[in-house]
Amino acid sequence: MDLIIEQLQQDHKQLMKVLYHLDREITALSLNPQQRCGDKVLDILDYIQVYPELWHHPAEDIIFEQLLKLPELDTDTIQKTMDEHEILALLTEQLHHHLNQWVSGKNTSPSRLIKSCRAYIDRQLQHIQTEQEAIFPLLNQLAAHQWHAIKQQLKQHQPHWQGESIPTQKMHQTYQSIVSGHAMTAH
Repeated sequence: MDLIIEQLQQDHKQLMKVLYHLDREITALSLNPQQRCGDKVLDILDYIQVYPELWHHPAEDIIFEQLLKLPELDTDTIQKTMDEHEILALLTEQLHHHLNQWVSGKNTSPSRLIKSCRAYIDRQLQHIQTEQEAIFPLLNQLAAHQWHAIKQQLKQHQPHWQGESIPTQKMHQTYQSIVSGHAMTAH
């Protein structure tokens, strides 16, 4: 139980760092709208699409499903948060599409792109805050048999990206590249 919760919290810390670097890139773009720093932002969104969207959120959904079975809990907040996982995946995909257009030189307004990125970052951060403050404290109410069921489901959960297992080593390297600033234009 503790290791699972620690992993989810570690994932949140990592995602917050990645979002911070996304914000840095968007700030650089806002200061120089003619600059095409989209490739670096695309790397960040690729990371978000693969790791959080294909492993982290589905793992949370497995755990949150067990919370929904508990009596006398605010299941509305839990269910809304689970529903938001799908919405965040769609927003990530949409932002990825807009950035691809930007990188390819299609007529995309820099101010619209910056505004979309900032709204995306805010939404992700609000989502993390809701999980940390409203849902994670409830996890200690799960019984041992529920944690056993969660562990069994997590073992069976094998996320795939483009038909292949998620390359965890490559994802770790991508994360390290993002947060070390080597792939960033803004410093």
